[in-house]
Amino acid sequence: MLMDLAGQDYWEKTWHDRKVIGAINLKNYTQSRFDFIFKKYLPLKDGTKLLEAGCAQSSWLPYFNLRFGCEVSGIDYSETGCKKAEENLLRYGVAGSILCRNFFDENQDMFQQFDIVFSRGVIEHFEKPDVVLKKFYNFLKPGGMIVTIIPNMAGLMGKLQELVNKPVYDLHIPMNLNELKDFHSKADFKEIFSSYIGSIGTEVVNYPSDGGLKIGFLRKLLKWLSKGAWAVFKLFNYHPESQLLSPYIIYIGKKTA
Repeated sequence: MLMDLAGQDYWEKTWHDRKVIGAINLKNYTQSRFDFIFKKYLPLKDGTKLLEAGCAQSSWLPYFNLRFGCEVSGIDYSETGCKKAEENLLRYGVAGSILCRNFFDENQDMFQQFDIVFSRGVIEHFEKPDVVLKKFYNFLKPGGMIVTIIPNMAGLMGKLQELVNKPVYDLHIPMNLNELKDFHSKADFKEIFSSYIGSIGTEVVNYPSDGGLKIGFLRKLLKWLSKGAWAVFKLFNYHPESQLLSPYIIYIGKKTA
């Protein structure tokens, strides 16, 4: 079984320490870009069965249910993360199923059960992302679709992450768009859409909790620079998405059989 670079203890501590994440905010520039892509390329409607792989403390499961009527489920091996995901579903009055399991287990009861498998910030923690994606492939119905989002550690935000908190940077396998596409191809997915997404989104950077005043000042400064840039992008409907500037990479594909 593949082990992630962080390990289960790391994730337990992460979700224990992290503040509760609220609802997806479509006024946020980056999240609005995701929303635009989802509406354009995904078969989102009442009854669409969506699984989030790596669902700890998820805000996306309530989003997919409340915005599109999807039947939502999640899987994660962090007990604390699963508990917080369940709390988020309850907070927004969403019926859903959270499975506290390792997706490398057999899980045959989940095979071919879902129309969409969604993950955000998961596969880049494994040395063989295509092996992880093949597990997700098994969960999809024939013709089902995968949505994979990873932080762009090969771009400017990745360099910033390495600078301010290298131990966290080292928990990622940096990859560019072409490499992400290749990993999906190895897992037998056919590409529907892929792109760098968002721009100058410093919210993707994980800062050290003990960074002191300098890191605190840098974090606030970059946050306001991001918001200023986003205001300009929205005003001119201009989206400079690239390997250098974008905080995320997205891939949408279809199960080939």
